[in-house]
Amino acid sequence: MRLRSQGAANSGDLMMCNDLDSRCASITQGTKFPPPIRQKILAGITCLSIGATANAALPSAELQALVDLYNASGGPAWTSITDWATTRNASPTPVCSSASGSIVCDATGAHVIAINLYNNNLIGTLPASLLNLSQLQMLQVGYNQLSGPIPAIAGLTKLEKFFAYSNQLSGSIPPLGGMSKLVEFNVASNDLTGAIPPLVNLPALQAINLGYNQLSGTIPALSGTQLPSLNYLEIDYNHFAGSIPDLSSMTALTAFYAGHNRLNGHAPTPPSPSSLVNSAVTLCPNYLAATSSNIWDAATQSTPWYAGCDTDTIFIDGLEF
Repeated sequence: MRLRSQGAANSGDLMMCNDLDSRCASITQGTKFPPPIRQKILAGITCLSIGATANAALPSAELQALVDLYNASGGPAWTSITDWATTRNASPTPVCSSASGSIVCDATGAHVIAINLYNNNLIGTLPASLLNLSQLQMLQVGYNQLSGPIPAIAGLTKLEKFFAYSNQLSGSIPPLGGMSKLVEFNVASNDLTGAIPPLVNLPALQAINLGYNQLSGTIPALSGTQLPSLNYLEIDYNHFAGSIPDLSSMTALTAFYAGHNRLNGHAPTPPSPSSLVNSAVTLCPNYLAATSSNIWDAATQSTPWYAGCDTDTIFIDGLEF
């Protein structure tokens, strides 16, 4: 049994705040974040405002999306059906709840802005109709038994946080480019395959965790212009090959986990200036060349940084020698 990454947060991920300028102190608990990184992330992440406690008039498409989610993921067998149905044998009747509930709506009760079904025994799939939740800012379905593909969430233009870690989701990661509000994306510990989609035009993205999947291909270009806020990137325990892209423009990056893949070539050019936090980087095991770097020694807290890598295997044009 392999160790699996716990993901971007625990049940406290979705704590709502009275003030949009307040910080969710628990948002990075249960992760690899050392305290300095956690503080940096919290400095840029705001919480969702408390929503309405009753339905004013949810649009029919949004109401149906909630019903679809309940039905598609085994609602009657959920650990808690509060806000979703009156009894386990009844038809679903979703309602807006308080900020600590599982369906949070905006102040008028006219739109769903957050769903929190963390560790709630969801067994099934995520319906495509979730895209009808046009004002959704946060979806938390981590620690369940969801399977099937991730819906095309790029259509959720208000989405800030997507947590679906520790499930059995399969298929590829949907396109993320252009999601201007997206702050966190965590799908660690699933069965996802294929390549990472282009990470472009994501100005608010601060943390992305793709660790512990079956992803493959090469790592896409990482540009500080396209990802100016990214400070946490986890892609370890996958099947990525090829070289690690240049990180020189990723000056906000504080943590980078890329070990346990099939990456080769030289260590990437580090961010300049570097914000990497000591002990918040893994480059090995991979098939990286043994080249000296004081920056990577410090960031990995290993001297030399390549001590855990297979430096004897050489790749030429994708072939192993």
